[in-house]
Amino acid sequence: MIRQVSEIRLLIPHLTPELKFSELHQGLGEFDRDLIPLLLILCDDDSLRTHLTEYATRITQVHIATDGDTLKALGLTPSPLFKKIITRLQDAYLDGEIKNVEEEKKLLERIVLESKIERSSV
Repeated sequence: MIRQVSEIRLLIPHLTPELKFSELHQGLGEFDRDLIPLLLILCDDDSLRTHLTEYATRITQVHIATDGDTLKALGLTPSPLFKKIITRLQDAYLDGEIKNVEEEKKLLERIVLESKIERSSV
């Protein structure tokens, strides 16, 4: 935890209120969520603090319906692609691109189709 606090202090100068929530998550994803209040205390930019607070709220509301079994049922073989798909869906929820399970399913269909096209052209 002490190491994470040090790393958070180094990360703060690279955070801006203009970052998408998915970009914030990329930077903060490896940290324990319990450290977000500390991040808010250490942050001296009010607009960034507001953005981080919104991120902290949004990340707790993201519940992806898709899992490995869902992807297998779509004919995919377990691979690193699974993580890419789940991350893409999570990013879409965080950034407001999708808001519910129906929209998640539509995006998932598009992602799977694109991945099949990419694999067939290689």
